[in-house]
Parts: sequence; C-alpha cells; structure tokens
Amino acid sequence: KDGGIQTKVRVTVEIEGKDRPGCVIDTISRFYP
Repeated sequence: KDGGIQTKVRVTVEIEGKDRPGCVIDTISRFYP
C-alpha cells in the first residue's frame, strides 16, 4: 500500500553491573492514512 509511513523502534533494558542487556525489544509499526 502506498502513502503510509513505517517506524522502527529499539528499546534496550540494561542491568547495572552486567555486560549484556537484560532485554532488547524491536518494534516495527506501519501507519496508513
């Protein structure tokens, strides 16, 4: 479908004292008029 927009958002949850993130969340949303 033409005329829409797509957004990508990444959320990273960090834990103090840890090298790796506790959680990584990727979302993709599409909006059409």
